[in-house]
Amino acid sequence: GCRRPGASSRPVGRSRCVRGTLRLGPNGHRGIPGACVHGPGPMRTGTGTLGRDRVQTLVLAAVASLPLLANDVGRVAADTKAYLYLDPGRLLARAPYMWQPEVAMGTVTHQNIGYLWPVGPFFWLGEAIGLPDWITQRLWLGSVLLAAGLGMRWFLRTLGWRGAALLVSSLAYMLSPYILNYVDRHSVILLPWAGLPWLMGLTVRALRTPGWRHAALFGLVTLTVGGVNAS
Repeated sequence: GCRRPGASSRPVGRSRCVRGTLRLGPNGHRGIPGACVHGPGPMRTGTGTLGRDRVQTLVLAAVASLPLLANDVGRVAADTKAYLYLDPGRLLARAPYMWQPEVAMGTVTHQNIGYLWPVGPFFWLGEAIGLPDWITQRLWLGSVLLAAGLGMRWFLRTLGWRGAALLVSSLAYMLSPYILNYVDRHSVILLPWAGLPWLMGLTVRALRTPGWRHAALFGLVTLTVGGVNAS
């Protein structure tokens, strides 16, 4: 029990004892049986937390996308593969095949299979809905940065972080100087960097909770961020 030997049976303040399994956080992580919780006691409603989460997500999305859209309007950077914005449908159609007869007398393709997911469909969808190539390219870069920022925020929440520290840390990771060498030439190389916090968060959750879901998601994230050089 929670009572000290010799102490009065009358409850002091608002301390309360929780018997059984104490579940911590919204993800069902297992706690300590028979733990006592001390504190002022009023339960916090989820409205304020939900609003703060939305604001932080909007800030990350704005910082990731708006500066890119405002930079060099109308111009396409020579990023990754030219066919991604010249003819993404043709690139995707050839990606499943190792042999490419159009080059010289035929050759084995280099890296094409890796563009089946996710970068190839992204550019194909932009062309299908009629977006200008430069906007599709900027949205792709912004999506990679946003995935990195949201991933770091989710990982830190898994570790128990709360408040403004989540936003500051997510922005610091999302705007890391590491991206400067790749963002305008080989943005697809940034995918493992963007997926790293998601992989770490899934690892932590897989160790805390039983089941196969987190392990399966780990495999899907690895496929998404690591398949570009699959050939």
